[in-house]
Amino acid sequence: MAARKSSKPTVSADMPIVVLAGRDDYLVPHWTRRLFDALEAKHGEIERFDFDGERTTPADVLDELRSLGLLQPHKLVVVDKADAFLAASKGDRNNARALFEKYAQSPVAESTLLLRAATWRKGKLDKAIEAVGGAIIKIEPLAEADTLRWIHARTEKEHE
Repeated sequence: MAARKSSKPTVSADMPIVVLAGRDDYLVPHWTRRLFDALEAKHGEIERFDFDGERTTPADVLDELRSLGLLQPHKLVVVDKADAFLAASKGDRNNARALFEKYAQSPVAESTLLLRAATWRKGKLDKAIEAVGGAIIKIEPLAEADTLRWIHARTEKEHE
């Protein structure tokens, strides 16, 4: 399954890995909520686990992704500061980027991995994410005119 290539980014419950790359304080939580809502619509109640990429280890995140939930059929594992997280341990046997490139080749069906990063460097991980139907969404701050159009369209859609 190939990643969706369109001018309009999208997320769905069928995506095992999603990357949100950008610093917008409104749009990053907005896209996170859209993914959570899609997962909830498909799977019912969702367990969510949040990790700080500067403080956690790859083993902690991988363990959470691979462990089965007790009550909920699906879980969302969120790694904030994923750029710092994936850059950690370079040259080490436990290189985070290499471990997640391997994970992306065969992600766990009962978990969705959401990597949120201020910056994103294209590499092998992107290809692995795209190969399993995941998404890499670049979040760019909108220009003032685009922001006004977006707010107007969003208000009509959300509040009729």
